[in-house]
Amino acid sequence: MNKDNSRTPNPSEKQTGEWTLKKILVRLIAYPFCLFIMVLGIFGILNPVTSKSIPACIAGIMIGGTYLYSDLKILMSKKRE
Repeated sequence: MNKDNSRTPNPSEKQTGEWTLKKILVRLIAYPFCLFIMVLGIFGILNPVTSKSIPACIAGIMIGGTYLYSDLKILMSKKRE
């Protein structure tokens, strides 16, 4: 511990960043999938098949949007540090 109570990184600890190859590949698949689900939800709301399809479309939009928002928010907060 330093004088200001901040923790010094231990060299033996594995440093994991937001830009590892695995995370980049996951984002390359997840972002287009979320956008596809959101567009499909909008299409489903505008052209509903049944009355039960509208809540499912809204849920799809919310889930896709939540993932995109939270992941981009994490990336932006890590960028500031």
